[in-house]
Amino acid sequence: MNERIEKWLGAGRRFPVLIGLLAVAGFGLRMIQMGNPLFGDELSTLWIVGNNGFFDSVSLVSSNAEITPPLYFMLSWLTTQLGSAPELVRIPALVAGTLTIPMSALLGYRTVSRTTGLLAGLIVAISPYMTYFSANGRAYSLMVFFLLGSVLAMLAAIRTGRTRWWVLFAVCAALSMYSHYMGGFVLAAALLWLLVLHPPQRKPALLATFCAAIAYLPWIPSMLADNDSPTKEVMEHLQGDGFDQKRTQVEQWLVGQPLIEPGAVPGKLAMFLFAAGLAVGLAGVVLKLVRDRDLMVGGKSVLPGLSLVALMTLSVPVAQLLLLLLGTDLFGARNLAPAWAGLPVLIGALISLPAFSLAAVATALTVGAFLIGAVRMTDPDLASTGYGGAARFIEANAGPGDVVMDSSHFTPVPLTELDTELSQDWPEYRVNLPIGDPPFLPVLAQVVPPDEQIAEAFGKAAREDGKVFAVTWNPPLTDASKDGLYAPEGATRGIPKGWHLTETRTWDGYRPVTVNVFEQSPSQ
Repeated sequence: MNERIEKWLGAGRRFPVLIGLLAVAGFGLRMIQMGNPLFGDELSTLWIVGNNGFFDSVSLVSSNAEITPPLYFMLSWLTTQLGSAPELVRIPALVAGTLTIPMSALLGYRTVSRTTGLLAGLIVAISPYMTYFSANGRAYSLMVFFLLGSVLAMLAAIRTGRTRWWVLFAVCAALSMYSHYMGGFVLAAALLWLLVLHPPQRKPALLATFCAAIAYLPWIPSMLADNDSPTKEVMEHLQGDGFDQKRTQVEQWLVGQPLIEPGAVPGKLAMFLFAAGLAVGLAGVVLKLVRDRDLMVGGKSVLPGLSLVALMTLSVPVAQLLLLLLGTDLFGARNLAPAWAGLPVLIGALISLPAFSLAAVATALTVGAFLIGAVRMTDPDLASTGYGGAARFIEANAGPGDVVMDSSHFTPVPLTELDTELSQDWPEYRVNLPIGDPPFLPVLAQVVPPDEQIAEAFGKAAREDGKVFAVTWNPPLTDASKDGLYAPEGATRGIPKGWHLTETRTWDGYRPVTVNVFEQSPSQ
């Protein structure tokens, strides 16, 4: 740690101004992601809040249709009243995810130093993981926001002794749990830290925690039902098992984003730089501890604050690993999200606390890794899906009488990624999409047989003398007579007689999308 840098940051308004600039830059990166098509679980959010009233949405979330608490859906329902754009479901995540930048910086300042706080804010601003979840219509960034609020309120209460901070702590703690269940690990870690290191504050802390628990009581029956929901098994299956899968999930959590292989975002070079930076920083911290028997900034030990952010970070993966050993698999990149309440500060401390030369090397390597990831996240071919291009192609080429048949999609509800991108209406046949009432579970959901959907789509186009625009994740058709018509899960369906392939186009992304265009043969 260079004390001159710490003093320079403390002069005038430099520190808050720099944090403000980071927040603006982080907001810009998040706005780029806001333009990407909705994908996966976001469609569940959109379907729930777009097809139900406010209280009906909460009731549906309480059912097996969802296994998350209701707060994000409540906020998202309100933002969707502003217009019809599907991206409006992301507004709560955008606001919360942008505010986590200055809040992480403040936590770094309160627990370690201004330099650590600045680095923590920078990491949150450019992290592919936090950038993604700040423009994703789910509760992850909202949960991190309220976790940061609860810990910052707790530190303010310890520092000032004022009751209002304990009230704010209780409110934020309850709201974090109303956002996502995994936030409980961080809250428990922060409370444990306080009980051990600040005995005089035990009584007000326990009282505030009790009040937060009372506020959460109305949701307890739904939480217990979610724990037994069959949807939980589906989620466990999707996040994968085995050592290689879990290692990938950790890499995505630390320096990547949860839907893309780490080899693509941030890339192998960035992962190497990140690992090297942390190794240099950790070595420097250990050397300083051995030499000085403490970690001092401005004549004050930062070990208590460092232990807090370490507990906040490590409590999440450790608890989930213990549950995995007991037979409950929650360990995945998404469920590790609450650790980001402490992770940026922990990384910032590790790379800023060593002697200046080592800190400079560790910072350059680590920040460089995140910068590479941030740049890659602006590349649509890496950080988006091909649905936007496919939709524009259909809109430009489809006319009256034409039919859209979508045999792609990764969605838990009767709504597809393509639905959110098409600005015009055509008869649309969604192969293997669930119908009926929720929950839309793989075993329980009603599905029209693919052969029937395909026959109906081509029949409709034939009657209207139109074309069929078939959307798929599979590679483009090369010989329609040999390949057949692709349907999900590797199955192929025969192309009806009298039809031929006239055009095929593919749009890249972490989920490439192909459109195959079919027309009736001239003899028909």
